[in-house]
Amino acid sequence: MEYKPANLSPLPIVDLTDIAMPSDGWAIKKNSYCNKKFRQSEICKKFYNDLANSGSKEQLTQCPFGFSAFKFSLAGRPHAFTCLIPAPRQGGNEERTRAKDHPETKIGVADVADLAHKLDASERTRLVSVDKGLQSYPSALHEIRKYNRTIKQEAERMCMEQSPNDPDKADSRLVSIFKGAELMTLQFEVLELIANQSLVALPMNCTSEIYKIFDKCVRILQGTEMALKKDITLKIEGDSSIAKVNDKTFHIIATVLLENAIKYSVPQTEIIVRLRQLSPERCEVAVNNIAPHIKVLPNIFEKGVRGSNDGTGMGYGLFLAQQVAKQHSTEIKYKALRFSESKDSYIFSFELNTIVRGLVLGK
Repeated sequence: MEYKPANLSPLPIVDLTDIAMPSDGWAIKKNSYCNKKFRQSEICKKFYNDLANSGSKEQLTQCPFGFSAFKFSLAGRPHAFTCLIPAPRQGGNEERTRAKDHPETKIGVADVADLAHKLDASERTRLVSVDKGLQSYPSALHEIRKYNRTIKQEAERMCMEQSPNDPDKADSRLVSIFKGAELMTLQFEVLELIANQSLVALPMNCTSEIYKIFDKCVRILQGTEMALKKDITLKIEGDSSIAKVNDKTFHIIATVLLENAIKYSVPQTEIIVRLRQLSPERCEVAVNNIAPHIKVLPNIFEKGVRGSNDGTGMGYGLFLAQQVAKQHSTEIKYKALRFSESKDSYIFSFELNTIVRGLVLGK
């Protein structure tokens, strides 16, 4: 089961950044009346949306049906304990009826606030422990990275010897080893950033051709097992813009956006990277893929948030990519356009300051 801090909640709870049917608490479960009303109309969702948009960080609010919800922050994200009858009560005929029918939902207001603070403290402690554990990644991976570098260099040399003009045309087994080692290199760099997020504070230290950075990532990921299994084609087209970047972090944006697109794309579709020079000083990079229609997640760039509940990944990818984007004075944005009844076209894009207008490629 996917871990969520709400899984440990003692009371029925709602994530106010991704509103859905309240989850059961382990001490008090959501009641049958709330289950029925949530499914019957949009009144409950509107109540939670209004609560999410209220300015207060902590507040007890009565819903239209007489139950109460307590809004609070859970590790920085707004949540609400809900489906409760507080003591002292807030008043009204609806509350009186709900209290009579569902006495198991009664709880003191002071107890609700105390449980909220303890759940928040527990999740913050867990996150600190996770971050401390990640600090050991660089030293633990040092030897593995060294061996992988040797494999990659030897495989590249052998591919070049067999096919000097196009190493990708060498023996497929050698090419597979070379691409696999390159892919591992990309993953090690992402892990290093997870373990040492101070890297996103480093300055821009080199001038790079943005097209080449994404093109290299496209060529590596085109041959991955996931892309081949889904019969997904990766393409790149557009302008060759030049920008000041940090050579230790910038390519992580390309890696994350393309891997994310491959993971969620519908089989036998294309992933297209488009680079467009908007002006002599500004360019845009967009990664476009076709995926099943899902609910838009407003917090998709937050740590730990994933687009699916398949149990894979840590939910760090887009969070890290956004941190690297901010390091480069930009921001990744995304939108979904209807492609068919069950599929959407997803576009992740960002703009970047450029130095000179490059040549037009891929046309």
